[in-house]
Amino acid sequence: TYGHPMGDRALCIVADTLSRFFRNNDYIFRLGGDEFAVIMTDARKECADLIKDKIGRINAELGCYQAFDNTLSISAGAAFSSNGLGRELYDAADKQLYESKRGGRRRRSVEI
Repeated sequence: TYGHPMGDRALCIVADTLSRFFRNNDYIFRLGGDEFAVIMTDARKECADLIKDKIGRINAELGCYQAFDNTLSISAGAAFSSNGLGRELYDAADKQLYESKRGGRRRRSVEI
């Protein structure tokens, strides 16, 4: 709708916002297109509500960008693993992401 330069700017705004809301020891990746991943080190299932709250606060901030007609928002899926990183963890988080997207914009889904 707004062209590549505005799309690039939107991606930079989202990346910057994510980096400010997550800890220094977390890892933020752009997977491609408009999809990002955040690997939170030492996060446990007990953090699920904290993560949901964090996503809500991120969306509140992203909604303040008037240049984008309040269209900036994220949908998020989260999963937890005691087995470290691996395909199983990625697949679980991806499943939760698509579950949240199915509910509309500004959603979050956490697998416990």
